[in-house]
Amino acid sequence: MSDFTAFPRPASKRQAPVRAIAAVVAITVIAAAGLYGGARYLSSQRAAKETAAQVALVRSLLDRNEAAPALDVLAGLEAQGYELGEEGDWLAIRAHRAAGNSTRAGELAEAFQREHPRSERLADVELVALKADLAAGAPSPETLGRAQAILASNPGAKESASIEAALGIADAQGGNLASARARFNQLWAQAPDDPKVRELAAAISEANRRALREGTVEGGFTEHKIAKGEAIYNIAKKYGITPEALMEVNGVTDPRRLRIGQALRVPTFDFSLVCDVGANALKLMNKGELFLFYDVRTGRDAGATPQGTFKVLNKKQNPTWRPGNGHVYQPGDPNNELGTRWMAFEGDILGIHGTIREETVGAYASNGCIGMRKSDVEELFDLINVGTPITIVGEQDPTRHAIIPPPTIPPPQQIAMR
Repeated sequence: MSDFTAFPRPASKRQAPVRAIAAVVAITVIAAAGLYGGARYLSSQRAAKETAAQVALVRSLLDRNEAAPALDVLAGLEAQGYELGEEGDWLAIRAHRAAGNSTRAGELAEAFQREHPRSERLADVELVALKADLAAGAPSPETLGRAQAILASNPGAKESASIEAALGIADAQGGNLASARARFNQLWAQAPDDPKVRELAAAISEANRRALREGTVEGGFTEHKIAKGEAIYNIAKKYGITPEALMEVNGVTDPRRLRIGQALRVPTFDFSLVCDVGANALKLMNKGELFLFYDVRTGRDAGATPQGTFKVLNKKQNPTWRPGNGHVYQPGDPNNELGTRWMAFEGDILGIHGTIREETVGAYASNGCIGMRKSDVEELFDLINVGTPITIVGEQDPTRHAIIPPPTIPPPQQIAMR
């Protein structure tokens, strides 16, 4: 064989186009693969940016206590199959917790612990899981002990206020009011707008209402035996409490049916009121400790509900309202904004009263008065006397509570006077 035959033969005229086409196809395939990979990369980048933007939106909504819209955004991300990542998963827990879905928040917390075992948020997440257990009913000693241990080792955990409040609620429901109040006093200074802190205040209030009904109010009692000619009203006046409170503690439903020699238990109340404008909250204090807690509304204009120390100047049932527009709204008029009770604290212009627009409680919606729900103001009215001190603190904060403009007030109706 000649040396020539050792070299490749030149391509035939038919083979050359085939090889050229193959090369073009290969280049096209490689280019397409590159374009596809690039498209996938760009798509993933867009998805990541969109997810990050949506997660930021959720965080912003939760910071404004708007749980329902936050859950809607999260549901949209989940429907599109986006991975939320550690931050998004944590926000999902927060959103369900804020919406009151404690069971779902607990489930997500357990999943978070599995999926993000090295997260710096594990203490907060475990507290959420524990809070679901605490909210489910009477917590076991193991749950209480675990919550206490986590709080002790992670004092700065974001969920610590809520868990402390949950432990306080367990205290209040178990009759340990001293511990519940101690937790509340600390938490109110730190997180007055945390829903769980207000739930603790409600639990303390309910425990005190129960004690009123059962005649077991803390603080001691004086025994008074009814003498001839005495009535519930002058007995109450003698001891500086309201007739209604004296009747409540002693289970008296008809003050005309008292007997000479009958023993009455007279609680040693020392009531005062504290209104926090920044939190739109009113606290009835007994000897400086929380007794009853109420959500209220205050002035829609900054400073309209004045800071300072006042006292209850008068009390009126079914008051007449004179709003200054030339009209007079009689008791029973459905447009009488004062509702069924009035307790003045500045002249007879500003006071604590009910409202026919209970949906405005919790907002800045009055001309300066402190507005309450009907059942709340009637309860308070029955407990406090003229002269009860009132301290008003804090300033209007529209970032915490909405400002509601004044309504259009219809003219008064003709009410049949009885």
